[in-house]
Amino acid sequence: MKKILFLLMLFNFTFSQSNNENAFIGKWQVVPNSNTKNIKNKEIKEINQAFDNGIIEFELNNSFKITLKSKSEFALMLMEMTKKNKWRYNSKKNQIMVGTDKDNYTIIGFEFFTKNNEYFFKLLESEIILKVLKIE
Repeated sequence: MKKILFLLMLFNFTFSQSNNENAFIGKWQVVPNSNTKNIKNKEIKEINQAFDNGIIEFELNNSFKITLKSKSEFALMLMEMTKKNKWRYNSKKNQIMVGTDKDNYTIIGFEFFTKNNEYFFKLLESEIILKVLKIE
């Protein structure tokens, strides 16, 4: 009986830990950013708009996929660069890094956070914050 209780406690602890660390796993749709008209930097504005209505997927097997509806040079380049890439999570920094072992997961990085029951991905190395809705 003690063994069963111990195993149940261990399972519950492991599950709740992975639940918190893996909250970003799934399929996310980027909510169009309505405040892009206030962005003066043309490149930042283009990057921000490239993500509008895009789909970002983090699968349990660490596969990563991004589908952008934009046909901008940035969007096409990002989709090409991230084909067949994986993600890894750095819990100390709360960062999701995308890439391969070869490039040390440096293609693109995200920070996942919630605010007022809404979900966001912040693009590392920029001030771009994407509001997202979980669709799967």
